[in-house]
Parts: sequence; C-alpha cells; structure tokens
Amino acid sequence: MVFGNGKIRVWKREPNEFGRRFEIRDIKGLFRKHITIEAGTKALFLQGGRFAGELPPGTYKDIGGVIKAWRIDIAEKATVILVDVGDVSLDMHIEDLLTKESVHVGVSGNVTIQAEAQELNKLFSNLMKGRELLEIHDVEVLLEGEMKNILQAKVKDCSVKELYGNLELKKELEQDFEHQMKTTLERTGLKLVQVPAVEFVFPEDIEEIVKRRGGLHVKEEDIIIQERELELQERKLKLKEKEEELKAKKREIEKKGEIDELKVKKEVEEEKRKLEVIEPEGEIKIPAHAPKIVVLSGVNAGKEYLVEEDGIGIGRNGSNKVVIDNNDLSASRFHAKVFFKNGEYFFQDHSANGTRFGSRTVRKETTKLQSGAVFEVGKTSKTRLQFIHGNISDAAPGETVMPGVPPQPPMPELPIPIEVNISEQEVQINRESKIYVSIENKSNQTISDVTLSSEFSNKLVVKNDKILIGRLLPGDITEEYWIVDPIAKGIFSIKPGLSYTDENGNLQREDGFKPGRIVVLEIEPKPEPPVPISATVKIINGANKGEEYPLDKIAITEDIRIGRCHACEIRMDENDRTASRHHARLLFENGAYFIEDTWSRNVTKVDGREINEKTRLRDKNRIEIGRAVLSFSERERTITVRDGRGMDTIRLDEIRRRRDIRIGRCPVCEIRMDEKDRTASRHHARIIFEDSEYFIEDICSADGTFVNGVVIEEKKRLEDGDEIKIGHILMQFRRVVMGG
Repeated sequence: MVFGNGKIRVWKREPNEFGRRFEIRDIKGLFRKHITIEAGTKALFLQGGRFAGELPPGTYKDIGGVIKAWRIDIAEKATVILVDVGDVSLDMHIEDLLTKESVHVGVSGNVTIQAEAQELNKLFSNLMKGRELLEIHDVEVLLEGEMKNILQAKVKDCSVKELYGNLELKKELEQDFEHQMKTTLERTGLKLVQVPAVEFVFPEDIEEIVKRRGGLHVKEEDIIIQERELELQERKLKLKEKEEELKAKKREIEKKGEIDELKVKKEVEEEKRKLEVIEPEGEIKIPAHAPKIVVLSGVNAGKEYLVEEDGIGIGRNGSNKVVIDNNDLSASRFHAKVFFKNGEYFFQDHSANGTRFGSRTVRKETTKLQSGAVFEVGKTSKTRLQFIHGNISDAAPGETVMPGVPPQPPMPELPIPIEVNISEQEVQINRESKIYVSIENKSNQTISDVTLSSEFSNKLVVKNDKILIGRLLPGDITEEYWIVDPIAKGIFSIKPGLSYTDENGNLQREDGFKPGRIVVLEIEPKPEPPVPISATVKIINGANKGEEYPLDKIAITEDIRIGRCHACEIRMDENDRTASRHHARLLFENGAYFIEDTWSRNVTKVDGREINEKTRLRDKNRIEIGRAVLSFSERERTITVRDGRGMDTIRLDEIRRRRDIRIGRCPVCEIRMDEKDRTASRHHARIIFEDSEYFIEDICSADGTFVNGVVIEEKKRLEDGDEIKIGHILMQFRRVVMGG
C-alpha cells in the first residue's frame, strides 16, 4: 500500500499480504518526493518482467536518481512489488490422504518460505500474473494441491501402523517432501527456508484401527497353535496304538519263548523316530516357522536362536545371542548381525575377515537373507549357521506361548539405547597396548557428534582418552581403541563414557558402562621409534580437493588411518558414502610406506588395481578411496659432498638417529670432513631435524658456514638445491625420488 501526506510517501504491506504490486507509470510523480519503505517490507523493481533492483527498508530522498542508476525507463512497462523482508510462514493442513488400506489421514505443520529477488520474473509471471495483491492465504491455496500430490505419492504405499509409529519412515517422508517442495517453489520464484517435522493427523479411532489390524495377525497365530496341538494329539494317539501293538507282540513272543528285548526296544525307538514326536511338557513352544538361526556345526551345534525384533548378534563376545568359539580369533568379537527391516531379513557383516556364503565372502556389507541360507563364520572352528524363516511369531524371544493366551506386547524401546563394551574385561599388558571397545547404536534414531571418553587410574596413561566417532545411524556398530601406556606395575581400571547429540539437537551423556581391568605385571622397555621418510599424500578431487598430508609430520605409531571417521589421520569427505569410516591404512615398515585395505565396502585401488594385501607405495602412485583420488609423493633428503677425494652422497633420512647430524673433522661427526683441511673446524656445523624439515646451524666455527654464498648467522631451513660451503668443501642438499 502507498500512503502519503504530500511531502513524504510511505510504502507498506498489511500483515496478511504476501506481495503487493503497482505500475511505476501510475505513481511516477512520487519519485520527486521523499519515500519511506516501512520496516519489514522491501521494494523489488522489475523492468519488462525482469529483476532490476531492490530497496530495503528506510527513507530515500532521491528515489528518481536510484531508478536512473538502475536504467529503469519509466515510460516503458516497469513494476514495483512490495514483499516481506524476511521469512513467511504458511499453514499446512492437508486432508484426505489415503493409506494403502484406504484409511483417511491428514498432515499438519508450517512451511517457511521467502521471495527470491533474483527469480522475480518467475514470481511475477506465475503467482502474481493479473493480480495487484497476493495474500498469504492465496499462496497457501496455490501450493496446497502440490503439497498434497507430493505427500499422497508417499503415503499410498504405507500402512496406518507404519505411519502411526515408524519414526524412520516419518523422517524419510520429511526428507522427500522437503526435496520435492524445493523444486516446486523454485518454479514459482520462491525459496524454501524450513520444513518442520511432519505431523500426521489420524482418525479418532486410530488406536482401534491399529489394534484391529494387528489382531488379524494374532488370530492367525492362534490358529497355527491350535493346528499344532491337534497334530501333536494325533501323533500321541498313533504312538500309543503302536506301543500297544508292540506290547502285544512281545507278550506273544514271550509265550513262545522267543523274546528278544533288544529287538523290541529297537523297533519302539524306530517307530518314535518315524513319527518325530515331540514329548509334551505342558507348554507349546514357538512354532517352527518362526525366523531363527540354527547352528549346524561348531561349539553350539544343534542349538536354535530366535531372531529378535531388533535383530540378533553373532560373534565371540559373550554379549551376542549367538556366541562363536572364543578361541577362533579369525571370527570377530562382534562379527555380524541379522535384523528385520521393511518386511525382509538382512545379514550385516562387521568383521575383519568376512563371512562366507558358499563360494562368496561378504565383508563389511549388508545382504538380503533368504530362508535356508547357510553361512560360515571363522576359519578355525568353521562354525556353520543356517537362517530359517517363516511367518514371524509375536512371542517374545525365548518365551513360550500357552494355548489360547495371546502374546504380551514388547516393552517400549528406550529413547537412545547405546551399548558400549570393552572387548576383554581383563587385559594383561607390559608395554604400550590397544584396548578395544565397541559402540552400538541400538535405537531407531541417528545420533551425531558421538565422542567416546574414558576414566582411568592415575598411573595408566591413556594417550587418546577422547575419541571423536561422529555420526552413527540406527544399528551401526563401530570398534575403536584406546592406546594405554603403563608407567607402574599394578591393577588399574578404565571406565568408558559417551556423549552425543540426539535427533532433537540435545547434548546427552551416558555413563554407567562396565569398566575393564588392566593388569601390569612387568614394564617392557620402549623400542626405538621408526624414522619416517619424507612423503606426502594429496587429495586431488572431491570436496577435500587440495588437502595435503605430510606423512612424516603425522605421529608414527602403528599406522596412519584413512576414512570418513573423525579419528582417522587422513580424513575423507563425510558425505561420500563410497568411502568407509575406516577404509585403509598406511604403514611405515623397514624404511618404506605400505598401504593396506581395512575391509572397506568399496575396496582400495593403487594405480587402478584393487589391492588384496599390504602393498608397497612408490612415488607418484595414485590411490583410489571410493570416489576420491589421492596422490602419493615420496622424496629422500640427501647431502652430496664434493672434495678432493671425489663425490659422496649421504642419505640423511638413513643416518638420522638423534636430533642433529654433526659436520666436522672430528671422528664422531656423522658427516666427516677431510682431516687435513684446517679451514673446517672439528665441530663446524650441524643439521637439525625439526617438524619434518632439515635446518643447518653453524656451531661457532672459525671460518663460518655458507649457504648459497651467504654466511649464516642463525639456524636456516634447507631447501631443495641449496649449496653449502664448509672450508674448501662444497655440499648440496637435494630432495630426490626414492631409489633415484
């Protein structure tokens, strides 16, 4: 709306207005006056339907000059649109969405949008075409049909029960709705700012609907149990008749003096075996068609385990439902998990050595299970297991079902059930060691900023007491480790703790996990640390393109990890799912760098070839981690000495064992000058290794130390090709390719 008192004109919108339009030729006289654009409103100018400029709230004395600067010709078609300077909230009330059972549900919430200045031509030609005023309610009506179509496309494939209690499905609907609404709004010149949680509106009798549909399943199980009872009674009757027949035969044989008790006993056992009778104990077990894992061979051969609603764990750790022989170290502590999702069963491998399905080995991946599938865990015990699946029983795992009594509903899941287990509750060490711990997200929520911490005894140094794990999806299991270094003998404790951010953005803290005991009987002397060679890894594509990692500047422990996990020394893009959390590792052994795949999902390649074992890296090798490509560069530092005796090349990275390398005539110097050259001092200079770089420093020599013809007064970093002069001797510092 345009108001005025003759001197100052005020441009403003009403609270219910989304946009108001007027033509400049109708108000061109106003441009010779002062104009105030009220707070909360901005003026967008168009020439010929295209965006020309924008004025924020404020008072303007020379509006005509501004329009001229934008080259707006008021004689031609020029337009001003007044819109909200900030975000606009739209009420979303969608009704009559049909589920796959044709039940009517609705959706309510608020969608926050904003007018895009650079897309005004779309707003002008689509929403405001032929309108002088566009109210917020008009926008809601115009977008309601689009929003309903988007939601109906998803809801039609879902049942009422799924919509009523499935948080994962709800989150998936929200993400899909947000993606499609962005595309729809872009076509009309609007920007989607925020979509809140989608809230479903159910009929008042929704509890009865869910109960009624769930009751069909209960009745089906009752019928199965009754059929089982009748079958059992029929077999008992046949067995009794057969036993009577055999007893009569036995009496007949006894009369004839031809009794053979062993033969009769054998016949009775044979008949029992044929009838496969299960002796009743007053209760009916869960029907045989329930989903279960059967151990075919191994320490628990013959045992059966029901697949629980939230899955069943397999591994050497005692907290798993299916426990593998603890002496078989080729099987992991938390080897795998079988779980149910979207009407199907899946096998998820978490192990180091994989699981064999016939001739195929599954490692660090999830595969769909079919009834009858046989898989093998471990190389020593070769534990063989079989998955058998029929209609799922509603009985709780491990319980029995009394005839005619419906099963009890499962206990509600905790808000964020997280399981933390130290792999071995008591560990004996005598040197720096790794203490492994597993973290499992057993909830149906995604948790972020997960950090594992530890409380420990004073004389047990934990070098990485806080481990940043990052994000864990529902069902994710990750295994981390603390590096502990004992400084005294004794028995110490290490207690895990966990902090994380839940899906509502709240910071949570979990303690009370079972601590582990560290027993130190002796302390072993620490070995000489490895001497790193100058080498770098550089990421040459993707989101982290250009990041460079000098390997000899990274602390050399056992390995340098590569992956998406925050704890990795070389971090991949967290959003690149083709790279695993712990994808590969670099090792420094015997003066060379090696790379090894750590059971990644999408393998590791060097120069285009998949690696299946530890592989030596050489200069200019290309490493593929998922979609990311890394280049490996290796250079050796040398000093070339030229004197009257000839030329000698000294490999600095090989002779470095202390903090410095001495140069002089003294026999103890690592680089010895000619003893007859009195222009060189006995202890003339030294080369220092700091932060993976070499520096040279004069140590009070008589004639000084020269680098590139200039005498040095203080410590100087050596660059490739630098010439060093000590007395009459010339030396050159070089970075050369290994072996070159």
